[in-house]
Amino acid sequence: MSSAASDHNSKFSQLLIAAVMVGALIVAKLIPVSNLVELPWNFSAVGGLCLMAGSLLLDRRYAIAVPVIAMMMGDIYLNAIRYHTAHSLTNPAVLGVMMTVWCCFAFYGPLGVWIAKMKRSWISIGLACLAGSTVFFLVTNFADFLFFRVHTWGELVRCYYDAIPFYRNSLLSDLTFASMLYGGWALVEGTQPTTEQHGV
Repeated sequence: MSSAASDHNSKFSQLLIAAVMVGALIVAKLIPVSNLVELPWNFSAVGGLCLMAGSLLLDRRYAIAVPVIAMMMGDIYLNAIRYHTAHSLTNPAVLGVMMTVWCCFAFYGPLGVWIAKMKRSWISIGLACLAGSTVFFLVTNFADFLFFRVHTWGELVRCYYDAIPFYRNSLLSDLTFASMLYGGWALVEGTQPTTEQHGV
């Protein structure tokens, strides 16, 4: 097979993986509001899937684009079809918070690329989950404060304090689903994620 054909097949496989991950992320986003499964707030497979997308795709452009596209499509569906609140998409405050959430999930993509570079070690998976959940907690709650709350130091502290249970659920879900996804990947390959950290 020529190098051109090989490159074409590689690009096609990356696009196929990207499309599958977008679909999986949309489903993961919609499950908590579907009433099919009772889940705590902020407990979902989205973070773990975003990490997995980065590790599978490796290209940072795809790794960033996949979560953004999936979250955008999911939010459009929820607002325009499920809740009939399409008008909220033109509200600068609502749109600002939504876009902040999209950007935070986009951050998971490069973390997934980094996990792959670290040979999918359990340490790197745990650190990526901690980093992703923490950035999500810090950035999205600041956006909530910026767009929806009175701009005082007391209200800023209250904003973060009130969100601590959601941060806990987010971190636990990322750790849970990332472990399941990467563990399943390792079983399919017949290997196990290593316990050692590797240099970049």
